[in-house]
Amino acid sequence: CKMKCIISLVVTVFNKESTLRKCLNSIIENNLEDCEIILINDGSTDNSEKIILEYVEKYDNIFYYYHENLGLSKTRRDAINYANCKYIVFMDSDDSINKCLLSILKENIFKYNPDLIKFNLNEINNTKSKERYKTHYDILFSGKEALLNFSEYDIRYSIFSMYAIKKELFESVLPDFFDLYFYEDVANVPKIVFKA
Repeated sequence: CKMKCIISLVVTVFNKESTLRKCLNSIIENNLEDCEIILINDGSTDNSEKIILEYVEKYDNIFYYYHENLGLSKTRRDAINYANCKYIVFMDSDDSINKCLLSILKENIFKYNPDLIKFNLNEINNTKSKERYKTHYDILFSGKEALLNFSEYDIRYSIFSMYAIKKELFESVLPDFFDLYFYEDVANVPKIVFKA
């Protein structure tokens, strides 16, 4: 990826053939200049790989990695080795993003150079899909202030897919990263926010 690469979109995939195309199409609708898409297949046994390969063949900024099933936490940890851009945005393969998200993130990255940017996640349970939208804040917080603010207002914040995280910040937390099969976001996201 070029030195000016700004955002690595990391999509973790495990047996999500039913939602994967919607996820990837929502990414492709964005302005992908200065972005790369990294697809990590965590040992899927369905047709996810076939779908991934269709997109890899069609787009030169999509990169594909496969490993045996390790679980989401270890797969996210591996992502740091694959990501070439300044910021990482994690997505699950049943997520979709607003077509303006990447442009808005890049605009704020250029303006503020923050350690991380939080944006809203709109969870739609009845269709098993999620859409994410940028959150507008007029105030820039330190990590500690952000954690206190999120807790005070009962804001849902412990989800990886709500952030653009500076790669170097993510790397700094890796030594203390919990490799869990469940609720790994809840264990690890507060550490990243606090260190921001």
